[in-house]
Amino acid sequence: MAHFILPTNDILLGNGVVPAEKIGNELLKAKIWVFTSKAPLLKHIENGDKLLIYLCGSKRMQFIGRAEVVSKPNPIPPDTEVDDLVKMLGLEWFKYYCPLKNIAIFKQPIPIQPMIGDLKFIKDKKNWGLNLRLPI
Repeated sequence: MAHFILPTNDILLGNGVVPAEKIGNELLKAKIWVFTSKAPLLKHIENGDKLLIYLCGSKRMQFIGRAEVVSKPNPIPPDTEVDDLVKMLGLEWFKYYCPLKNIAIFKQPIPIQPMIGDLKFIKDKKNWGLNLRLPI
């Protein structure tokens, strides 16, 4: 079992923006997470792994929930609820998903800034963002 942080950011679509909060909350409500084919963690995530959902951006930098992976990521089947959700969120280039269980959406987001100094997996405390893309 591994632990992963899944960063989520706003998605710019034509004239609008899909906020990271909406993406994170909708995916967690649907009990899934989605990945692009080039996502760094795609080949590492397995059944039983623990996930923390992290909202990126200078006015966020906070965890909004946690979940456990039910099975490794698989291609999103066409014409399914998962496919419909991905399209509704404007994430058509996300081609893989994994089902989740034991999901908790935090009542209050948990800011990461106060924790940076205590997180041992973050070696460079000034440039810590890239550390969130690797297994911990």
